[in-house]
Amino acid sequence: MASGLLSLLITHRNHWGCFYTRLPRVYERNFLNGIATMSQNTLVLIGRILISVIFITSGFSKLTNIGGTAGYFGSVGLPLPLVTAWIVALLELLGGLAILVGFQTRIAALLLALFSVASALVAHFDFGDQMQSIQFMKNLAIAGGLLILTASGSGTLAVERAKA
Repeated sequence: MASGLLSLLITHRNHWGCFYTRLPRVYERNFLNGIATMSQNTLVLIGRILISVIFITSGFSKLTNIGGTAGYFGSVGLPLPLVTAWIVALLELLGGLAILVGFQTRIAALLLALFSVASALVAHFDFGDQMQSIQFMKNLAIAGGLLILTASGSGTLAVERAKA
């Protein structure tokens, strides 16, 4: 058995002259494809959990200090700061919860992706400030992940996939 496994290994010499051993590429691809296929729905669930946390906590934080949120929104020039604060807080909290449990995931992900881009442009468009630049890029990265979720859907481990 061990000799059969060892016969699969290929010994190579790299450009420095050192020898190393690895599986043939066909086995590497099959191994990675097997992991991706076997656990795709689990990976989507983990991704939904991780991306939803920032929106749930941010939305909850805004709701528990709606006056402070409205004050900040007014300071950056957003119209109707109190109404805007309520809309943003509810969008973040409810959208994050929807993604977490997998309910209307594509719609929630698209709305939060648009929100992430809009908030990057409105609140983090100061490239002279390194922290704002990082926040801007973070929002764009989150929007990218949400757009992938919009395209792929919630996976099978979701409320919207549960059989009645």
